[in-house]
Amino acid sequence: LMPVQPTLTSLRIYQQNINRSNIAQSALLNDISPDDFDIVLLQEPWTQPRLKATLASNRWRVVYPHRFHDHEEKSRSVILVNSRISTDTWFALEIESMDVTGISITTPRGPINIINIYNDQTHGNTLELLNLELNRLRQNWESAGSDGELMILLAGDFNRHHTFWELPSNPQLLTRAHLDA
Repeated sequence: LMPVQPTLTSLRIYQQNINRSNIAQSALLNDISPDDFDIVLLQEPWTQPRLKATLASNRWRVVYPHRFHDHEEKSRSVILVNSRISTDTWFALEIESMDVTGISITTPRGPINIINIYNDQTHGNTLELLNLELNRLRQNWESAGSDGELMILLAGDFNRHHTFWELPSNPQLLTRAHLDA
C-alpha cells in the first residue's frame, strides 16, 4: 500500500532574486529550511556554466522553464518545489519563455497556478507573453467548466522602478524611459 499524501492546506512561499551569484544561492540553500517553505521562487539563479543547471539540494525539485534543455540561453527563472510535496499534486506549466516558470498545484480549494517571472528591464516581451499566458489559463479554466475561482499567484522581479520605492543611490534606474515603462 502506498502512503496517502496529506492534503495541501497551505503554501509557504519564499521569493528572491539571486543576481546569478553562486554565493547568494548557496547561502540561501543553507539558510532556508524545507521545513519552513514549500515553494522557492528564484529569479536570476546561479547556474553551472557547462551544465546550465542550477544549484539545489535533494530536498528540492527544480522546475525549469518549458523547453529549458532546447535553448542555449540561460534561464532567469526557476522554481524549487519541496520534495515533501508529492509529484502527483503538481505539474509544470508549459510557458514558452526562458524568463517565466510556472507550476499548478492541487489544493482542496482547487488548483493554484504559481508563475515566477523575471522581466528584462530593456523590453516588455515577458509582460506581453505573461498577458497571453494568463488569457490561456482563463480560457482553459472556463472551457473545462471548472467550479470556483481561477487562482493565480504572480511573483518575481518585474524590473519596474519608481521614485516611491527605488533607492536614491540608483538614479540610473529612474530615467524617463524607466519611469514611463
